[in-house]
Amino acid sequence: MQALVRVDVPRRVAVLGTMAELGEDAALAHREIAELASSLGVDVVAVDEPRYGDGVVHVGDAAAAADYLASLDAPLAVLVKGSTGRGVGAGRRAARLRPLGPVGEILGPVGGKQGPVGGDEGPVGD
Repeated sequence: MQALVRVDVPRRVAVLGTMAELGEDAALAHREIAELASSLGVDVVAVDEPRYGDGVVHVGDAAAAADYLASLDAPLAVLVKGSTGRGVGAGRRAARLRPLGPVGEILGPVGGKQGPVGGDEGPVGD
């Protein structure tokens, strides 16, 4: 999220799925991520995950997220992140969004990697 806010664009959007690895603290953690995003000026699109709470855009699947992003006018920086625990990893979700525009560059080391975003890992890995 911190890397996303460093991108010099008029609008930043985080497309977020379920964080399946969180166990009993999952509901609180999802809300905290949405609050963090809001405090940083990042819009959240929650994919099939109601626990991000109010104040975010809720969509049912990656196709609906892509449709929503395509409807936005401003140039965008988009972060796509989700857990693989429910069978829909961020990499697959990112692949559905790629037709919206060119794949960006990672701003710095993320998960030990630097360079073009792509492959099954998406911008920050699954």
